[in-house]
Amino acid sequence: MEEFIKKFASQFDETEIDIFKPETKFREIPEWSSLTGLCVMSMIYDDYKIRIKAEDMKKAQTIEELYNFIK
Repeated sequence: MEEFIKKFASQFDETEIDIFKPETKFREIPEWSSLTGLCVMSMIYDDYKIRIKAEDMKKAQTIEELYNFIK
């Protein structure tokens, strides 16, 4: 989980790393955008070889929920 959070956080340029926790509702992060979502989906594929669909991404509310989906 810790490694996933670091990789997830690396998709953000301006948000402090300590904001990112398993329970963080990532869509509430001011820097979140649809482009960030695409970057996260790409990171998941590149690092975990899992293709996540947009509708699956929409179902996840927290970083932990997204992590559990790819786990």
